[in-house]
Amino acid sequence: MNKFFYVAAGIITFLVFILVMAPASLLVSLAGDNLQKVPDLEVGRVEGRIWAGAAELQYQSFPALVSWNLAALPLALGRISADVEVAGDGLDAAFHVSANSNEGSITGATAFVDARYINQVSIGYGLDLSGQFSFSSDEISFNRRWITAATGDLDWPGGIVHIETPERLHTVDLPPLRGKLSMDGDSVKLAINDTNTPLIDLSLKPSGWAAVGVSFAFIELAGLPIPLDARTDVAGPALLIEEKVL
Repeated sequence: MNKFFYVAAGIITFLVFILVMAPASLLVSLAGDNLQKVPDLEVGRVEGRIWAGAAELQYQSFPALVSWNLAALPLALGRISADVEVAGDGLDAAFHVSANSNEGSITGATAFVDARYINQVSIGYGLDLSGQFSFSSDEISFNRRWITAATGDLDWPGGIVHIETPERLHTVDLPPLRGKLSMDGDSVKLAINDTNTPLIDLSLKPSGWAAVGVSFAFIELAGLPIPLDARTDVAGPALLIEEKVL
């Protein structure tokens, strides 16, 4: 009996040592199938251990260093529980993720994003921003298919924005704007308002298609020319842009 006990204890100690010393790249490899499903996502250098590691990720033109601290006890019960931080040049975000094989949630999310980080992509669409955006969310829930619930707040203090149109480059001094994250059916929606006036609606569908609707109120606020094809449909957005992003 004693011999069996010592052998079992030795095996358990060895397995614990393997788990503790397992490289972070193992966790990235286990998530490899899901990561490969995201278009334009590249995984760079991975360092640290499976419990506390970091990985360089880049989605399109957005680079970031993602680091995590994984709790051991929930993992033994078949659930992932981890504190995650995301950092980049102009990006600072943190949240807690908890998930099993079927569903999960992101809680306590906060993010601060400088305009220069967003401008890496937005300038290509004729939009040059300034200032810093702040975002917070109590909870975002998801399952294996898609996001099931989302709430959050976005704040921007206002400032100078350069908007390029076919006619010319417009320089606009916009007031502070606020955004509300919510679900609209099965789409994730971010509604950006000036006080109570709807200005811009952004939505992301499970199919990966994103849509940006710009209202007539924003066109007027920014002093932009109204597109000719929008003047006959004043009930809808003045400008609608759709693109597949996922």
